[in-house]
Amino acid sequence: MDVQELQSICRKMLDIRKTIKEYTDETKMLNGQLTKLKTEVIEYLEGQGLKNFNHGDGKISVVDKRAVKILDKFKFYEWLKARGSFEETVSVTAAKATEIYNEEWEAAQAEGDIDFLTKGIDGLSEPNVFRTLSFRK
Repeated sequence: MDVQELQSICRKMLDIRKTIKEYTDETKMLNGQLTKLKTEVIEYLEGQGLKNFNHGDGKISVVDKRAVKILDKFKFYEWLKARGSFEETVSVTAAKATEIYNEEWEAAQAEGDIDFLTKGIDGLSEPNVFRTLSFRK
């Protein structure tokens, strides 16, 4: 591969990243439009005293969904433990575990903590190290 080919590949990668951002922005805009339309339909159906409507291509129903925020995760964790469902409910994503590992690895490297660098964190695998690219302007 020569320098021109490498430059071409880099341009293609940047174009793809730009396209992904455009799709992300368009998706956000479309989701906003969809939410507005849903609100209009719900208001109309409720105004007519309807819970369902057959629109010809299928049926829509007004349903109640609930969402909560965790205000005190430690109290919630204790409630889960008392209920016996802590282990199957609380999870740490692989991305978060990797983030924690990387923070600890960097600190250990800066401090010369050979013990951490060889043993890692209990319960986590050895890191799978791979090469990737970092994009900067």
